[in-house]
Amino acid sequence: MIAKLLNVDESVRKMELNFETGVPFKPLYGVTDDRTLELYMHHARQESTKYFLLVTVGEESVRHGKKLVESEYWMVTKYEKNHTCPTDFKPVRRRQATSWVVGECVKRKLINPGRVYRPRDVMDDMKRKFGVDISYSVAWRGRECAYDNLRLGTPEQSYKLLPGYLHMLMDTNPGSVVNLEVSNGNRFQYLFIAFVASIHGFSYCRPVINIDATHLKGKYRGVLFTAVCHDANQQIFPLAFGVGDSKNDASWSWFLHRVKSVFGSNPALVIVSDRHHSINNVVQEVFPQAFHGICMYHLLNNLKTKFRNKTKELEQHYIRTTKTYNLQDFHVLFYTLSSAVPGVKEYLEAVALHRWTRSHAPSRRYNIMTTNISESLNAVLVKVRELPITALVNEIWLLCQKWFHERRTKAAGMFPLSYKKLFLLAVMEKKNSRYVILKKNCSYYSNNTF
Repeated sequence: MIAKLLNVDESVRKMELNFETGVPFKPLYGVTDDRTLELYMHHARQESTKYFLLVTVGEESVRHGKKLVESEYWMVTKYEKNHTCPTDFKPVRRRQATSWVVGECVKRKLINPGRVYRPRDVMDDMKRKFGVDISYSVAWRGRECAYDNLRLGTPEQSYKLLPGYLHMLMDTNPGSVVNLEVSNGNRFQYLFIAFVASIHGFSYCRPVINIDATHLKGKYRGVLFTAVCHDANQQIFPLAFGVGDSKNDASWSWFLHRVKSVFGSNPALVIVSDRHHSINNVVQEVFPQAFHGICMYHLLNNLKTKFRNKTKELEQHYIRTTKTYNLQDFHVLFYTLSSAVPGVKEYLEAVALHRWTRSHAPSRRYNIMTTNISESLNAVLVKVRELPITALVNEIWLLCQKWFHERRTKAAGMFPLSYKKLFLLAVMEKKNSRYVILKKNCSYYSNNTF
């Protein structure tokens, strides 16, 4: 601390000063004579605007001093001529295990955002590895220092780093769409991200988009918006991410307008979500031609809350009624449900049959009757949602890159021969009997492989 305070790098420096107590002095470094004090940085503390230090004269005396407010001068406040404890002595229990040192020692254990590492674990590791006893507060502050180091700074610093990070993200992922909106006071308001792989891949997916929002757990809270769909292999395919202040009409409207501008508005588009009133209002405004269906399990939970006495019968008949394709079967099942649970018919008809049944849906929902893919993505990001904004975006990017890379690698392994070579082989098939294209388990081979 003293080295930083006095703008020096070494732990011991020389300075010339007046020996009399109460007389101000100004340190002069590089002076070595009989009137020289040695400054030790390891015995110092900070309190308010005053800085206290320990200095020695030769080997026999100790002086305590303080820095004058708004001045470069110091004043000796206490003088002890005889002392028995050398200044370089430090008991084992009082080693310099500061929070910063503890953070540097344990930060490797926190690289994985999902790792649960409690202050008690920090205390045990410091005792086992270094033989140092630290308090719970030092362990907690040390863990926070490690988090700040790994999370690209504190939450405040993270917001400052965000514009530069987004610029580099677009530079390394050309074709991606990033929108950052700030208020009049230059404060963060909204963020939208759609990676180029998601934009290009959506045209090969079913036109059914799940939208959802989940709360962030960082210092400044907020909400993470997601838009996902299924790919051809029934895997989660993330489309877009957004960050806003809360689940209100303004935030949903801002996010869905960006989704529409990037992915378009297909007449066959289907939006699936829960029954949040803001989503209902905004989807009708932004996607007036799209069909907006609701998650069957969210509606089931609402029914269980309203009809508590008939939970078992309700769930059994409701799921069969929801998933049937045939209108005739629907009427039979719906009558059975209405008979088993009085009052449920009026409730479900008020919700609108086409929004929660497969048989009445005006557009193809395929087998996507729930928002499970959105909930699954939220579960994957449960620990990531605790990170500051820049680290949050970075983890989302790493997750999407990992998924896209693994899927591309797996797909490329199904075709040992490149598409260009396959085309050339097809052209040469009639001219050269040496090459034969065989289809076997979606793979292509030449005669040379047999």
